[in-house]
Amino acid sequence: MITTSLQKVQNVLGYTVENQLKGAYNNLNDFPDEIISQIKKMPHPFLAEVLTEFYVTKPSHKFIKLFVEEVIFGNIQASTWLKGRVLVPDFSLTDQLTKNPVELLIPIGGDFKEVIKPLWADWKSGASIPGAPVKIEIDANYLSQKPLYSTSLSLIETISIINPIVSVRRWIAQRLARYLLSLSALSIEKLDLINQNLPDKNLWSADAIAAYSGIQKELQELKYEKEDLPGFCGPDEWYL
Repeated sequence: MITTSLQKVQNVLGYTVENQLKGAYNNLNDFPDEIISQIKKMPHPFLAEVLTEFYVTKPSHKFIKLFVEEVIFGNIQASTWLKGRVLVPDFSLTDQLTKNPVELLIPIGGDFKEVIKPLWADWKSGASIPGAPVKIEIDANYLSQKPLYSTSLSLIETISIINPIVSVRRWIAQRLARYLLSLSALSIEKLDLINQNLPDKNLWSADAIAAYSGIQKELQELKYEKEDLPGFCGPDEWYL
């Protein structure tokens, strides 16, 4: 007689799991403590995955391996596992230069009050997120759909903003500066190289032009120290 995986699970438990509980949960975050305790009795991740799959509906099946690793054999609570996210607009530099702020903010619902804390290490790595507008969704979970042209991040440090117009322009400015850095042209003498492989400035939005102007003033007036983040060094007036 062939012993199925579920039978092996039941042999470990010493009793038969109730068939009416098959697929009883739509979300792994909703597993009660008694179910978690039951799964934790499994001596091997594979058997834990089998029992977890028994209780949850199909959309969650592809997340089971990670759930078992981090919750069942880890120390994360099921109720908080992969809960909460930060939505960030995800556009190319070309899009950031040519789209107006209304278009750029559609992926996060329009208005915003916080941005990702600008960190030099993120900027240096080429990430597009320093200073990016965000929408914080505490109740989002691993099954939540991601809007088009957005990136979903785990909860990350953000800061409040005062002027959303300036914030959008600084976000664009740091991308422009990073592009210049990639050309070894982050200097006032080489600023014209910014036209290389980018749309003609006649196609840029007013906010992109203001962002360019702000970077230009920073390069003219300031000397960047180590770990200064271009686009966030000059006063707000330079971005208005």
